Amino acid sequence: SIRRLRLTPYWLFIFIWLASVAVIAISATVSAASLIYNLGLGVFAIITIAITQTDTHAPANSAQRPLIYAQIAFILLIIVITGLGGMAFHNMIDDVYIPVWSDINRAIGGVSFDLLGSSTFLSNPWRYFVVPFIVLLLMRARPAELGFGRGHRVWRVVALWCIIPLAAILFAGFAGMVSFERVGRLFFSNALNNGFFEEFLFRGTLQTRLRRLMSPAWSIVITG
Repeated sequence: SIRRLRLTPYWLFIFIWLASVAVIAISATVSAASLIYNLGLGVFAIITIAITQTDTHAPANSAQRPLIYAQIAFILLIIVITGLGGMAFHNMIDDVYIPVWSDINRAIGGVSFDLLGSSTFLSNPWRYFVVPFIVLLLMRARPAELGFGRGHRVWRVVALWCIIPLAAILFAGFAGMVSFERVGRLFFSNALNNGFFEEFLFRGTLQTRLRRLMSPAWSIVITG
């Protein structure tokens, strides 16, 4: 129910989100269309809370906590490394060379560019998914704990977040406002560059580990 909005984590998230929108609006670095779009995302988020129920919370016992802490430390290391790589990719900082890691990424990026025309199409899945997934399995995490299990109210959320955007895309396509070929290319690019793989790192690994130490609400806010 909407009563879940009274929880401190949700109000904290809403406050941070509104503050971010205000800063962007004041700095005049975004168009009105972008503001409307982000406000729409906020509305969708509130509806998502209303149509779902808080999942069960299985806190880690005292014997499990050291392992959970070690897993979180590894995930944070990967987040820092990939964050530095992303900042370098967008020319925000100079490239940071990390022995072995950088060499492997460059090799995979080269193969990716030769095969698919972009160095990130294969290197991003490697960094955000393959490495964290394999290492966490070696650290005794189970696939079901990392998001590869039965979901919670999944189809309700999928319907909310997919039906309206899909209808908008179909309308724009048939109206000649955008080509379906371009939409397909953008979908393919996003699927490999961001999409599932980035969400796995932050949601499948970090959020699920934090949920063993705190409430589901706080784990969502911290990783959001």
